[in-house]
Amino acid sequence: MSEVLADTAALRLATLARARLSGRRLVAVSIGPGQLAGLTAFAAELVGVIAVVPAGGPQLPLGTGGDGPPLLWLVGASRDIFSHVVDEFAATLVRARVAVAAFLAQIDPDAQATVIAYLPVPQDIFGARPLWAQDAALCRSLEDKACAALPTVLPTPPSVPLRWPCTAASWAAMQAKLGAATLVVQALGLSGGGAGTRVCEDFAAAQARLPALGPGPLRAAAWVRGEPCNVMGLVTGDREVLALPPSRQLVATDERGCPGYAGNRFEAADFSAEEREAIAGELRRCGQMLAQRGFHGPFGLDFLRVDASTRVYHDLNPRMNGAAGLLAEIVADAEPRRASPLLSQPERASPLPAVPLSQPELASALPAVLLSRPRLAGELRALEDALVAAVAARPRWRWFLAATLPAPRTIATVPPAGRWHIAPVGPVLRWCGPDGALDDEHASLAVTLVGGVTLAAGDRVVLGDLSCTPALGRALLAAHGERAAALLLAAMFHATCPKDQPWT
Repeated sequence: MSEVLADTAALRLATLARARLSGRRLVAVSIGPGQLAGLTAFAAELVGVIAVVPAGGPQLPLGTGGDGPPLLWLVGASRDIFSHVVDEFAATLVRARVAVAAFLAQIDPDAQATVIAYLPVPQDIFGARPLWAQDAALCRSLEDKACAALPTVLPTPPSVPLRWPCTAASWAAMQAKLGAATLVVQALGLSGGGAGTRVCEDFAAAQARLPALGPGPLRAAAWVRGEPCNVMGLVTGDREVLALPPSRQLVATDERGCPGYAGNRFEAADFSAEEREAIAGELRRCGQMLAQRGFHGPFGLDFLRVDASTRVYHDLNPRMNGAAGLLAEIVADAEPRRASPLLSQPERASPLPAVPLSQPELASALPAVLLSRPRLAGELRALEDALVAAVAARPRWRWFLAATLPAPRTIATVPPAGRWHIAPVGPVLRWCGPDGALDDEHASLAVTLVGGVTLAAGDRVVLGDLSCTPALGRALLAAHGERAAALLLAAMFHATCPKDQPWT
């Protein structure tokens, strides 16, 4: 237990979460059985968990989750986590409609428990139960690359339809029309993590890279020079829009011209106060548009920061995204009020009594609020300022440790979570134990991969997230550039795999 001053982000979020969750019976729908387990820290009762996992992992039977609540284990058709998040999570629930109905009848026969979901779900399969969940059909339509919703409220890159294959002359005509030599081609429909995007510097690159996008409709846009960034928002239960702090994104473009997601960094110095206000205003415009379409809950926007006053938005993600986990970690670890003068403004941060918070509450406060459809009313701006102060107090980077496998592999041994010593040159890594503070030589690994996963050639293996200080993040980026995340993953396997199971 720790005493946390009244005006920290953690306390404000925990207060909201307690108000929403205390005494409530919940059915959690998530990627893994433990993803929403922290909600019980706010005096909620978890009566059942529906775990919807990607293909290729170990199979678990129906029944109970050990000492935890009853568990329904569903396996999707896709091995790729981005495909699973964007589309297959909801599709798996649809295919398992009968099993879901039977499970719900067993654990919640009176249909009074609230369904809370980490990702959009097909809402009709949960009957008359209260839902804290985004509608999958609405989110699919919003996330489809063909959706015209985002350009109605925010500046987006100029684009034109593309029919592939095309001639060199047609490609040159598109370059001229868009005013750019390098074009970014996207497959319309649903894709995540950059999987449906190819950067093409010229027609030769297009010939090599675009066939992999398939026969479907494509769109070509002008390549915009800028820093990749992300910002998340929340459309609340009273249709207000909470703006979370913006972050810089870490991107790794592979040999296919595919710009893959590689993590986020939160540093107060990355954006001035004026920029944050402008970004928040743009986020609110998008959030109000979403609210008018019936959307509630968390959403994310990807944008390119051209300069301090110009941003070009290119992706709308109507769901929780990767930055949320890092911000939740920052909130849990951030220093109290003395770390930032922002919270001393009485009109922005009304005082609250100090309350002891447990570590599960600290770690789960942000996702609990983002998913529980709170009504923030007069608390909204004070909470936004507290979150900015948390980032100022504890800036942090998080690498998304993923790599594409060149050959089939069954992963029997998984590197352990916890504290790792990292020498950036190499990199050379050594596990130091399950716990410990971060510094400029040590990072913290949160593992999502489980032993026994079988992957095919070309599949993406995702180990988890590595959190580090900005100094260590910059050192890794300077040493390895966009290859840093994949090299960190390989170094961890090299450090921990048995000699008869080498990581190659």
